[in-house]
Formats: sequence, structure tokens, C-alpha cells
Amino acid sequence: MSPTLGPLDISPSKLEKDELYWLPKGDTIVVTRDAVGFKITSSVLSRHSSVLQDLFYRARSIATSRSVLLDPVVRLDESGEAFRCVLDFFMAPQRPTKERARDPFELAYWQIRMSLRYRIHPFFMAATEKLDRLELTDELLLYCASVNLQPPPVNVKHAIISVNLVRMVRRPSLLPAALIACAQFTPQDLAGQVRLSDGTSISLPHEDLARCLEAPRILREATADVALRVFALPASAQCTRRGSGLCEDGLRRLSFRRLDDNLEPQPPGRQPFRLWSIDLARLPDPYRLCPRCAEMVQKRERDILRAKWAELPCLLDVVVPGWPESECSRHCVNPSEANVCELDLDADGESDEE
Repeated sequence: MSPTLGPLDISPSKLEKDELYWLPKGDTIVVTRDAVGFKITSSVLSRHSSVLQDLFYRARSIATSRSVLLDPVVRLDESGEAFRCVLDFFMAPQRPTKERARDPFELAYWQIRMSLRYRIHPFFMAATEKLDRLELTDELLLYCASVNLQPPPVNVKHAIISVNLVRMVRRPSLLPAALIACAQFTPQDLAGQVRLSDGTSISLPHEDLARCLEAPRILREATADVALRVFALPASAQCTRRGSGLCEDGLRRLSFRRLDDNLEPQPPGRQPFRLWSIDLARLPDPYRLCPRCAEMVQKRERDILRAKWAELPCLLDVVVPGWPESECSRHCVNPSEANVCELDLDADGESDEE
């Protein structure tokens, strides 16, 4: 971050005054690197950020030392969109606005990046609380619900943002979910940079890129293992169609169907935590099971997925202190017994381009 202070030295014709946050009674002008101008009441942000408070104070000192009365000016090496997210959080509730159409992954990236860079604690807390909406969670039930309600990620940008978000918030327990998202894409997709709508380019850190390239094979094997075990014979001992072979045939067909998906080069073959049992009642007759066998499959699926979730850090070779429901001494260490995580969470995978 390299903010500069002083008089406004950009041509007024080149300055794009923000439609919402150019306040007639504002006391400070903020100009971003893409020449977007904001005239704001600085006290709104100063009370939440010591970094911004210091910048605004020094800008006022420079402005009052000049013979001509000018508004204090702070120039930030940020995009207008990124700074607008901060203002939306603190000022929009008092200023009725239309909902901005934003990519939720980009929005989370800007919010967390800005909250960390300018040490805005309430902004950071509010942003991190919403990460589970992006399928970033270490809770199995929340993750399963998320991946079954939404299609697999179709945008590699979202997957790369997810890994960068985990690194920024220093929560390695969210990394397995982010790696699963990356595993849905090809090495060619993952090896380059992705460009955000504000011009920022980000990429996967090298260590995480290596994990993402290994993950598809690992997750295909995990998905096949889940399919074979969830739909394994025999049928339930309480099968209501015992002796007919219908449920046995249905279990075989369900297993083959899941394995067929596993052979596909793209998802869902790389998503072991998709819940198949919720679709049993809607499947055509050859796949249909009696109520007792369906109940058996549902219970078996819950147990197998819980065990597979516990193994996830080991499968992906990431150290996750305090991973839920795991006793792995190498990857899922007790946080009270390990002070150092193998993840290099200080690395920065971004580069800003004008």
C-alpha cells in the first residue's frame, strides 16, 4: 500500500466522481488508482480504521498548511470498486441505494483484502462470516448442502479466488473445500492468472498449485470409493422386495451410474461429497429401491461421507490444525500441540495491473 497525500493533481475532466459517494458535505476526497473520486465524511471510516484515520489526519494537515483552502486529498493504490465496498459497508445503510450486481467471489476478495490492508476489524468479521456461502466451510453438513443445492463451479476465477481467500483469512481448515473447487479444472486453467473486473490479477500460490494439480486424481479415487461402498450389496435385511432381486439390481445400477460419472474428465467425477441418496425417490424404476433399502443407503452414505471428510486433509496432504472428527497425527494436529502450520499463509498470490 502506497497512499499519497496532497492537492488534487488530476484533471477534473479525467476524474470520475462516484455517483453515490461524492457527497456535497463531504470533508475529504479519496482518489483511487483508476481515477475514481469519492468525497466522503472521513470520520465515518476513521473511527473503524487507525490506518485511514492517520491518512485523513495527515491529508488535513497538508491542506490547512496551504494558503488556498482546499479539500484534503488522499490517493490510494486501490481500484474504485474495492474502495466502494468499504463505503457500502459503513455508509450504504444510511443512504438508500439500489443493490449492486457483483460477483460474490470478487466481492468477498475485495472486502477481505481491504479490511486486512486498512485494519478494519468489523468489516473483516462481517466478510469472513459469509465465506460458507461460497462453499468455503470445514463443516461436512454445510458443505454437502452447498454442493447439492448449487452446480459445480464453472468459473476457474472463483476457484482461484477461493484459495486466495483462505490464505488471506489464515484459516487452513477452509483449504480442503477450496482445493476441491480447484480440482474441477484443468492444469491449463489453473496455471495462469485470472483477471478481476477491477483490473487486479491473481493466481494460485505455487504450493497450492501443486496440490490442485494432484487433487483431481485423488478426488476421482475418493469418489469411486464412496460409490462402491454406499451402493454395495447385499440389500437390506428388512428389504420389502426380498427374493425378487429388484433392490440388488437397483444397487448395482446406482453404483455403475456413479462410477460412469467418475470416468468423466470434468465434475461430478471429482466431487465425492455429492449426496446421491436424496435423489433416490425421483429416479426411474430400474434404479428405485424399496423404502428399507433406501433408508439403509442413506444411513450408509452419511457414515461413509463423515469418514471420508475426516480423511480429507490426509488425502490432499494439507496440515489442518483441529480438523473436525479426525485423529490424524500428521495432517490434523491438535492446535494446542502445534504452533506452526505448514501452510505459508503470508504468501501473496496477487499482482495489480493498471
